Amino acid sequence: MFMNYEVDVEKFNLFLDEKKLPNTCPLCATDALEMDIDVVFGLAELPIIPGESIAIPLLPTTCKNCGYTAFINPMVKGLLKSSDGGEQNG
Repeated sequence: MFMNYEVDVEKFNLFLDEKKLPNTCPLCATDALEMDIDVVFGLAELPIIPGESIAIPLLPTTCKNCGYTAFINPMVKGLLKSSDGGEQNG
């Protein structure tokens, strides 16, 4: 699970530079999209079975104008690090 992980800010900034993500909302076309790396949501399979269920960490990108929200999986690009300073496995 990823409960003891946080976003590696340095890697995250490199990811944003590499992908050149726009801040224009695809729904309302304003430049109000913001990413919040202090919040990591978990998408879990149901039913939740302790020790067996799989959960995917997600970083939200939210439009501050209309509320449109999209998520990025930080594990795909290794953007998480352990709270104790180690790297993620996977």
